[in-house]
Amino acid sequence: MRRAGLSVADVRFLRKAPVKGPSTALKGAAARSSAQDVGDDQPIFFLMLAVINMTAQPFSRLFERDFDINLNEWRVLRIVANHPGISQNGVAQLIGLDKMTVSRAVGRLHKLSRVTKERSETNRREAELKLTSEGRRLYKLISATGEKRRARLERGFSDDELETLRGYLQRFRSNALDVLEADAKEQAKEQAAGRRRAKSEAE
Repeated sequence: MRRAGLSVADVRFLRKAPVKGPSTALKGAAARSSAQDVGDDQPIFFLMLAVINMTAQPFSRLFERDFDINLNEWRVLRIVANHPGISQNGVAQLIGLDKMTVSRAVGRLHKLSRVTKERSETNRREAELKLTSEGRRLYKLISATGEKRRARLERGFSDDELETLRGYLQRFRSNALDVLEADAKEQAKEQAAGRRRAKSEAE
């Protein structure tokens, strides 16, 4: 069965014109027939998401079958490699994934003897994550290919431009964390209000 992804024709089309909507790139001929409607006025977050999705697509073909690791597991493995001893909550905050997704990824990496989980001495409710020898071997294998792909993606950008982009993305990330924190507080207020209403009605 053919894996889902962009065809060569789709990629050629994308080189000629920016994508108009999130489903455009996946509709092949239909996308090309609407090329006259394509514009470059998409929100910056859509463009960021489109780049992430396009660069992530080949992961399954390149690594999942041969190394038995999916994209989320690789993202967790990479964070643990660069931050040995980090907790699952720490991984979730750095990578921007929800805690349940990280928990599933960590569970499978641990089952396959790619990470260890040791109870933290400073917080007994959390475990410190570290790579095993197998985890380090896998990290090196995938990273070698990843570095080549990264170099191709960064082609045409100067070091100064890349550093400027990094700064912008760090600011976006900081703002996103603020938004998440505000959403969590609002949700907590709504839940507290709901409990008070339920208690009042019960009385």
